[in-house]
Amino acid sequence: MRKCFLLLGLIASFQVGFAQYEASQREPELAVESWYNNLPAKVDGVWISQLLQQRAIDALVWEKDKPIESLTSRFTTYRFSLGEYQLEQAFLKVHETKEGALISIHAFLPDPAALPTRTLPESRSMSPELASKRFGGSLTRQENQLHFDGESWIPVKALTILPADHPVPAIHYLDATYGHELFWEEDAHYLWHLEEDTIGTARIFNPNPCTVADVEYGELFVDSMDAHQAVFDGLMDTVTLQDIFYDSGINEFILEGPYVKVESRAANSPDPVTSSDGNFLFDRNESGFEDVMVYYHIDRYQRYVQSLGFTNLQNGPLSADAHGFSSDVSAFVPNNGNSYLLFGEGNVDDAEDADVIIHEYGHALSFAAAPETNSVRERRGIDEGMGDYFAAGYSYDQTPNRWQLLFNWDGHNEFWNGRIANTAEAYPPANSLSFYAYGSIWASALMKMRLDIGATDMDKMAVELMYTFFAGMTIEQAARELILIDSLMFNDIHRETIRKHLCVHNIDADPTMPCLVVNTPEWEDLWAFSFYPNPNAGKVRLEWNPQPGTNFQVEILDLLGQQVYHERLSPSGQTELALNLSDGWYLLRFLDQEGHFLTRRMGVFHQ
Repeated sequence: MRKCFLLLGLIASFQVGFAQYEASQREPELAVESWYNNLPAKVDGVWISQLLQQRAIDALVWEKDKPIESLTSRFTTYRFSLGEYQLEQAFLKVHETKEGALISIHAFLPDPAALPTRTLPESRSMSPELASKRFGGSLTRQENQLHFDGESWIPVKALTILPADHPVPAIHYLDATYGHELFWEEDAHYLWHLEEDTIGTARIFNPNPCTVADVEYGELFVDSMDAHQAVFDGLMDTVTLQDIFYDSGINEFILEGPYVKVESRAANSPDPVTSSDGNFLFDRNESGFEDVMVYYHIDRYQRYVQSLGFTNLQNGPLSADAHGFSSDVSAFVPNNGNSYLLFGEGNVDDAEDADVIIHEYGHALSFAAAPETNSVRERRGIDEGMGDYFAAGYSYDQTPNRWQLLFNWDGHNEFWNGRIANTAEAYPPANSLSFYAYGSIWASALMKMRLDIGATDMDKMAVELMYTFFAGMTIEQAARELILIDSLMFNDIHRETIRKHLCVHNIDADPTMPCLVVNTPEWEDLWAFSFYPNPNAGKVRLEWNPQPGTNFQVEILDLLGQQVYHERLSPSGQTELALNLSDGWYLLRFLDQEGHFLTRRMGVFHQ
C-alpha cells in the first residue's frame, strides 16, 4: 500500500491521488481561537449574538448542532450562515461537563473584511439528471457554501457525486455565479497507505503473520500473488465470530452483526462469503479470508470500545467492503453520515493485516465522535495519528512483537515503507507539508504514554479525546485537551506522564509547566498535601504535614498559566482560603522555598 500522493495505478487511480493532493494544497490554515479562562456563565443564543455583534459579523445566522456526549462531557457545535450560504469552515465548539460547567471554547469566525461585499448569487439547484450528465455519477447532496480560501470567503455550490464506476463520493465545488468548477476532492480518508443472531467460527491472522512470527517481511513471508503458504497455517487463530446473522431466506449465515456488515460496495467486488453451518474457514488466497478478517477485528474492537464505557460511539453496523479497491489503498468514507470502509487488494491485501483494519476503523470512531471536523493539514495528521495509535495498541495487546512497526505485513516491504509508532521526531515535523508526519509524532507520543500509564486508562482518554476535535486543530491543542481529560477522568494522576512524553516530542501543551520546568511528585508522600472541597464555591481548606525549616506557599493559576492568587502559608499545617475568583477551572500549586511543587486542578463554581 503506497502513500496517497503516489500513483495508485493508471488513469482512475491518478485521479484519486490528484484529488487528495489538490485538497491538501488548497486548504488554508485556520487561526482557531481558544478560551480556557474568563469563560462566560453559559453559552447560549444571547452570548453568541453578543459575540457576533462585537465582531461586526452580526449578519451571520447561527445554528446549533445536536450535542454529543462522551463519558465526562458534552460537546455542542454552532455553525454559521450568511443568507442561504453556510460558512464551510466556520464553527464554535463548546466543551462543558454534563453538569453544565464550561471547560473550553474553540472557534473559527470570519473577519468581516473577508466576507463578500456584493450580493450573493441566487441559489440554483442542479437537477440530478444534469449532475449525472456532467459528472458521470449520482447526485447525493448539494449545498450553498461560503468557502474560505485563506483570504476571503467565496460563494460556491458543493455537489456530492457518487461516480458510476468508483465506490468513493467526490465533492465538486462550483463557482456559485458562473458554474465553472473551482476544485474537487474525494470525500474519504485514505490509508497509504435480522432474524436471529448466532456465532460462527473463522480462521484469521491476529494481527498479521509477521507480527505473530516476529519476523520481517521476506523469504517465506511474502505475498507471492496472494498464495497460501504452508507456513501460514501455524500462524492463524481459529476464533469465534460473535452475533453473525442467519438469513432463513437463503438458509445461510452471513457476515452481518450489530457492529459491522461485510458487503460489496465496489462494482468489481465479489459478493461476501456465506456459510451453511457457521464455519468460515478459509486460506488467505480465498476472498472469504479477508471478509472474516474485517468482520472479526472490527466487531472485536467495537466491543473493546464499549468495555471502556463508550456504548454509543459508532456502535451500529458499519458497512465494510474487504475488496473495495483493486489498487493498494484503503479508505474510510463518511458518506454524509452513512459511513463505510473500503480495503484494497493491490500487493498484500489490506484486509489481511489487522493494523490496516483497526487504523481505518479509528477514522470511523473519530468521525462519530466529532463529525465533519477532519480538515486542514495538522488536524488530518491528528486523525492519522489516532488511527495509528489504535492499530499499534491493538497489535501490542495481541503480542508485543514488533508493535512499533505499523502495517508490517501490508508494508515494510517492496510495496511501501509502512510507518512506525515510536519515532523520536520533534514537533513540528521537518516535512511539515505531510500530514502523515504529524500523525507519526502524535501516535508515537500516545503509545509511549500507553506503555507507562496502561492500556485501559490511556485508551479511555484517547477515545474521550476524539470528542474534543475541531477543524484546524493543532497537536498542541489536542495535547492540552488530553491534559484536561486526565483531570476530568482521573483527577490529574497521569499528568506528569502525559507531560513527560509530550515534552520528549517538543509538544509544549501545559501552560502551568513548560517543558523546561520539572514537577516534583516525589514530595507528595512527605508533604501529604490535600485540599477540599473540590469543586468549591470560593472557600477551600488546605492541609499538609509541617516540615521544620520549610516555608510553604500556595498559588492559583488560570488555565493559561496566569497567576490569579498567591499566599504565603503559616507553619500550622492547615489553612482556609477565601477566593474571589470567577467560575471556572484553575490550577492550585503548593510549593516550598526551594521550588519543589505539586499541582492540582480545582474548580470554582458559585452555583
